[in-house]
Amino acid sequence: MKKLLMSIAACIALASAGNAQVLVNETFADGNRTNQNPPNSLAWYASSTIGTRWTVSNNVLYDDSAARSNGLAGYFTNVGESVTLTIGQTIVASYDINMQINTGANSANNVLTFGLFDSKEAANRQTGDGVGGTTPTSTGYAFFLDLASTGTQSLELSKRDKLDQGGALITNDRDFTRMISSTQADLLVSDKDYHLEFSIERTGETEAVITITITGGDLTSAMTTTFTDSNSTYFSYDTIAFSTFQGNAGILPGVGYAEFSNIGVSVIPEPAAAGLLVGALGLLVAIRRRR
Repeated sequence: MKKLLMSIAACIALASAGNAQVLVNETFADGNRTNQNPPNSLAWYASSTIGTRWTVSNNVLYDDSAARSNGLAGYFTNVGESVTLTIGQTIVASYDINMQINTGANSANNVLTFGLFDSKEAANRQTGDGVGGTTPTSTGYAFFLDLASTGTQSLELSKRDKLDQGGALITNDRDFTRMISSTQADLLVSDKDYHLEFSIERTGETEAVITITITGGDLTSAMTTTFTDSNSTYFSYDTIAFSTFQGNAGILPGVGYAEFSNIGVSVIPEPAAAGLLVGALGLLVAIRRRR
């Protein structure tokens, strides 16, 4: 019995330390943004035909925000396939960013967005810049960071569940329900390197914990917000999307430019490790009941 318990404990330890399943490891080493070969390269499509503002150079995706709002989306599964979290699994998306945050009276409308979604069907997927899937009924979660240059900055976690609004995937918040908003006095500023990590952990049959964490630059501590969703919660994903834009049409954009790099998506623990963990725990419970 002692040896059996030790074996079970070893299985649990092994499963807990299981490697992540890497879905995206985009470093733009191929020098372009249209090569679909996951996990090392995704085809990234702009939400409008103004795709020329997105260029790749020196392992960096460069966003020239002189053309108002314009999101970018990539798909890390085949059409019709999604990654579905089991209880205890977390999907983590991240990237590094350096940007210019314009100042002035309209700086409160500067917005940085980032999210994970499930396209569900081919009609919701883009096939080019401004081509196909531009008003999708995709579901998922995102954060919206208002990059005011003075005062405070607002960090919001939102849920894309208003599927009858006809908005773009991530450049319009009318398709989202705000879950939580926090005010940050420690501001993100121009020309600094930041790391953003967005995670969704499935903690129960109907519950998930969504967290955004930002580090780097001159931040004295991590900028973070978290929310537990237990109402029509989403657990399946196949899309990563982000955008920098100015909220008021007709006003020069508030984000002058942005450089994205090291874009990643992974599931922790990987499915095989998660299964091993569940099996080991189940066996341990059975043994305890018999005793």
